[in-house]
Amino acid sequence: MNVTTPGTCYIYSAGEVVAVDVLAPCGVTNQTNPQVPCCWKGDTCMNDGICSYEHGLNGGSGYVASGCTDPGFGNGCRTVCMDNAYGDIMYDSENSIWRCCSYPPGGPLNCSTPTVERFRAPSPEDLISIQYLPKTGTPTYQIASASQTPTTTPSTNSPSPTSTPSTNSSSTTSTSSGGGISSGVAAGIGVGVAAGVIILVAFAFFIWKWRRRRQRPPYPPAGSHKQESAPPTAPPQELPLAPASPQPVEVEASTWK
Repeated sequence: MNVTTPGTCYIYSAGEVVAVDVLAPCGVTNQTNPQVPCCWKGDTCMNDGICSYEHGLNGGSGYVASGCTDPGFGNGCRTVCMDNAYGDIMYDSENSIWRCCSYPPGGPLNCSTPTVERFRAPSPEDLISIQYLPKTGTPTYQIASASQTPTTTPSTNSPSPTSTPSTNSSSTTSTSSGGGISSGVAAGIGVGVAAGVIILVAFAFFIWKWRRRRQRPPYPPAGSHKQESAPPTAPPQELPLAPASPQPVEVEASTWK
């Protein structure tokens, strides 16, 4: 792969493309990335074509739209805030969108009263640092990759943004290539094992009840139970009659004389 370090950077200033030497490329170019964004020396290249600076600037916000190694601002470079002297930008947190600062030719810079031009990009908290550009000397570049190249999103001058949000490939979370399993997969396995144990216990209980029911002696047919008859009662004994009391016998008067 042929890798080269471009030496010239361009910016939009008051609607014109200007070559400036105070900017440096944010990376190297190759067949996949024929052009790369540029930022001011001493600043940090962020993703999505945004530069971050820490030096004090009256009326500034700490962010500026990047330039480009291509004067035509081809794929990978933003074309925003082209009518301003410089591309200072500010983040409108209320509407979750970036806006161009007011910076007419001759100044002054005013990011507290931005223009109506706006574009979508990750919030400052979600921006990713790609390359620091020292004020002097040559930066130590990494090989340019797709994750370092922002997706160009056209800006809009209408008060209500209708532009499509740019794709931030750098902020996409990559899947770990390690051999272990994720916590989500492990949790799923644990739930599956617990459910299997519950099913096995329920099945074993069903088999036990079924076998116990089969071993129980069958119920006798209805009406087979006979009532036990009461033991025979001896017939009543007749008591002997009491002997009759002797009755007095009248004896006739004897005729004996």
